[in-house]
Parts: sequence; structure tokens; C-alpha cells
Amino acid sequence: MKIPGQITISTRRSPDEGKVHIELRDPNAIVRFLALSMDMANFTRALGGLSCCDCEIEVHDLEKVGKIRESKPLEFELATHDFGDKRMAMASAAAADRCPDGWTPNVSFNSQDSFYTRDGKSWARTTMHRWVERTEEEDNG
Repeated sequence: MKIPGQITISTRRSPDEGKVHIELRDPNAIVRFLALSMDMANFTRALGGLSCCDCEIEVHDLEKVGKIRESKPLEFELATHDFGDKRMAMASAAAADRCPDGWTPNVSFNSQDSFYTRDGKSWARTTMHRWVERTEEEDNG
């Protein structure tokens, strides 16, 4: 499988001082699927052409790589106005319950517009996502 990709190479301040971090991302699936970390000495060796340099690798969401992410809004009424400290947990559970099969809700609720009142009732707003196979047309252009 050949897909478009994006790469980020960075150095970070402590606690990873002296390490290089490389991330690979599938821009169509909108997913970071590989995070690589290596010390500066091994990174320099790799840049110089030495093969099989030691590093640490984390892989994520490989089942989504090569697919297209679709997104749709998800709005739903909440059971109560009085949330207190449990508002996020209640909204997350409600989003999971109301999300159709095959879709995954975004449960961060960090937008100013995530919670609102309509007709005197409490509502929540987020997005839901699913990953679908690429079509032949998308593969060719």
C-alpha cells in the first residue's frame, strides 16, 4: 500500500533532552500512527547512512492507516441541567450511547460551544468520526 504521508522531526526539552522524536502521520485518516524516539548519537549515525540504529517505536491506530476519516456533527439532549464536576463524564457517556454503530465520538468537549441550552433544556455538541476505505478515484488522484 502506498499512501501520502507527513513527517515531523523535533527535539524537545526535558525530560527528553538529547533525544530526537519522529512522528509519521496519515493526512487522509488524520491519524498519527508511528512515534519514534532516539538519542542524538543514534540519530546522527542514521543520518550518516548507518543502518539498524537503535530507537524506541510506538505504533497507534494502524487499522486506520490508508483510510479516509469522515466526520459528522453529533448533538444530543442531556438528562439534567445540574452537572457539577461530572458534566464531562456524563456528556462522554451520553455521546457514546447516542453515536451510531461504526462511528466514534470525540469526547473532549473543549469547545466554547460544546454545551448549550435550547428550549430550556441542556444540550451537548461534538463530532463523531469513522474511517472508511479509500475509493479507486481517491487512490488515483
